[in-house]
Formats: sequence, structure tokens, C-alpha cells
Amino acid sequence: MLNSVSGIVSGRADTDPLPKTCTGPDLLLPYADPSGRFRLAVPCGWRQVTSLMPGGCVRRTADLGPPEEVAAGLAGIAPNGLVMGSYGSSRGGRQYVTVHVQFGGNTAGVFGAAREFRAITVDQGLQYTLRVTSTRYRYLAHARVRQLLAGAADGFELLRA
Repeated sequence: MLNSVSGIVSGRADTDPLPKTCTGPDLLLPYADPSGRFRLAVPCGWRQVTSLMPGGCVRRTADLGPPEEVAAGLAGIAPNGLVMGSYGSSRGGRQYVTVHVQFGGNTAGVFGAAREFRAITVDQGLQYTLRVTSTRYRYLAHARVRQLLAGAADGFELLRA
């Protein structure tokens, strides 16, 4: 899971949502797993807080169901979960499902309401999921945050299992 680092604490919408070290046109930084298994785009100033580990057990990405059903299933795991969008895509000859959901109130814990993107693919019966999350407020208040979340989800690519 990727999450924003501290230093972005102001509650004002006109405050830059990114750390001061994030300047210039390259706000999505490429990252490749040292073992060559996957690559993704990491928003500047974000850090890994848990490892990307295989999850679930299905045979192929299509077995997950249509993107809309995957998003509805994720949103349905908690009260106040809302589907904000979902789509299927292909990168590097592999199919992906990307979902965008909102979790509200108590469901999101200390964050209040949260926006979450998940990019999911299946390889050799193992499900790989990249999850990026932001507070709902930061997501709605800053166009750059919206672009970074979507860009990070779309930048995930499993290279080999």
C-alpha cells in the first residue's frame, strides 16, 4: 500500500498537497522490483508501508469478474463504501482490473473518508494487487492528487511471477 508521507497536514485547499521536495514535471517516479517481478509508478513523496504480496487464488484475471463487480465487491466490504469507477485494461500482454472506491466515516479510521484505487492482475493462479489511498478531502481538493492516484494505479505492471 502506498500512502502519503507526513508534512501534508494543512486543512486548506489552497495549500500544496505535495511535499516541498516534489517539484518539476516528474511527479510519478518509476520503480522496478529488484527481482524483476513488477514495476509501478510511485507518486513523489510517497513511501511503501507494506510489501506487495500475492493475494487470493484465481486462475486468471477474467475469473475476478467484470470490473464493475470487482469494484462493487470491494465497496461492499464496509458500510458507506461507494464505487467511484472501474475499468479493465491491458499492459504488457497482461489483463488488469482497476477499481476506484470511497470509504466513509468510521470505515476509513483515522483518515475519515478515504479514496482508494486498486490495480489487480492474476498470474499463474496468484492475484497481485496494488493499493493506493488518500483522504477523501485531499483527493477532492487537489487535482494533482487525483492525477497521481490514478497514475500510480495505471502504472502498475507485473513483469513476471
